[in-house]
Amino acid sequence: MSSNGCETRILSGSEGDVDHVHMLSDNLKSNLLLNSDYSDVSLVVEGVSFPAHKIILAARSNYFRALLYGGMRESTQAEIELKGATTASFKVLLKYVYTGRMALADLKEEIVLDVLG
Repeated sequence: MSSNGCETRILSGSEGDVDHVHMLSDNLKSNLLLNSDYSDVSLVVEGVSFPAHKIILAARSNYFRALLYGGMRESTQAEIELKGATTASFKVLLKYVYTGRMALADLKEEIVLDVLG
């Protein structure tokens, strides 16, 4: 543990490398996920608007990369309606995109199926 309270791990086989992946994930979740600060797009699901960041969505998802940077009309829109998703499943998906984490055991089966779809 370092002086700032963050866990630091030295990667095996990588002498001198520092691993702060857990901290990175937590920072993205607490500072960017569902936070309108610095957001450059709003995704609307079932009438609910979710602030998001195009670059994070595109970096983590081929679907969003094509939607936001592939020359489709959505690439120029500040607000994009996503059909075929529920707000509950989209919140889970968005959290996964930003953090790389999803607690499947804590989710209802229909939400897991929606997210995987």
